[in-house]
Formats: sequence, C-alpha cells, structure tokens
Amino acid sequence: MRFEDPPRQRQGTGVDHRVIAEGLKARPGEWAVIAEHARIGTASTAAYRIKRGITAVYQPAGAFEALARTANGKALLYARFVGERRDA
Repeated sequence: MRFEDPPRQRQGTGVDHRVIAEGLKARPGEWAVIAEHARIGTASTAAYRIKRGITAVYQPAGAFEALARTANGKALLYARFVGERRDA
C-alpha cells in the first residue's frame, strides 16, 4: 500500500479544442478525425459534448456535428462544422 495525495489536476487528452474548432470552421461541411480514444464510450461522450455545445469552443449548440466510430480497433471521434443556425 502507498499513501500519497492525488495529482492536482486531471490529465486531459492533449487535444486543443480551440485549434480544432478553428480548423473545422475553415473547411465547413467536411468531416475530420479530431481525436482517438481508448474506448468508444469516451468518444461518444465527447461527440455529445461537441454537438450540444457543452465544450465552449463548439458553441452555439448545433453549429458542429460529431460522432464516434470504431475502426481497426480504435475509437475515433469525428466532427464537422455545419454553421450556426439562423432563426427567422
């Protein structure tokens, strides 16, 4: 057994979402693999957060589409910029 304090901050995925969002906006409508996750559930949660605009750089909700797929044993996160909704 070992006693120690936990790290101060969780380790992130190393993904710079601001850079990703800007890149997607530069090529609207095109799908891109934006991250690779260890589990499909993690990728699916990330996709949900993007679609709903929960992750701030992907706001407003609906401006980005995202989905998770498994390919060659990897859980991939895809996203694309579709534009901000314009309500009449």
